[in-house]
Amino acid sequence: MIKRGDIYYIRDTRQSVGSEQRADRPAVIVSNNTNNKHSGVYEVVYMTTQPKTDLPTHFIIASALKPSTVLCEQISSVYEERIGEWIGTLTPDEMKTLDQCLAVSIGIKAAGNTEDTESLRQQLETAEYRKRNCGNKARESGSGKFGKSFKRCEKYKKEVRKIKKNLEVMNG
Repeated sequence: MIKRGDIYYIRDTRQSVGSEQRADRPAVIVSNNTNNKHSGVYEVVYMTTQPKTDLPTHFIIASALKPSTVLCEQISSVYEERIGEWIGTLTPDEMKTLDQCLAVSIGIKAAGNTEDTESLRQQLETAEYRKRNCGNKARESGSGKFGKSFKRCEKYKKEVRKIKKNLEVMNG
């Protein structure tokens, strides 16, 4: 049975318009398992290995054949005949992030869900701490703009921005 969180190749013969993700490409099943059991139509979000703008609807997974960005703003319905080879399944942590990014994408606020808000605040605190310390380590190492420390600092800066965006969306 095809399950929510599974990653499959999706066969597509339609022509893309603008920045739509098309062609044969991997996607994550996001429709619920009850629908998946009784329907021949599945909701998916496409993935890419290409660099993408850091948006609160994007997140990176390691559960596919290659590290990939999941594009939660590109929700599509596909008929079961277009679902190809199984690639993998998201981890529980990736599923949590998927749910958060989908909520941001379709404008669902986590009203009353203080557990998720608190978790994001803790993540933000950790990311800000890493960002602060990273800057000190980069200066101490003298690695310059192209060293590993600098790249790690840039990663932490992006992480802080993304968590702040998610908190902003969750809190209205």
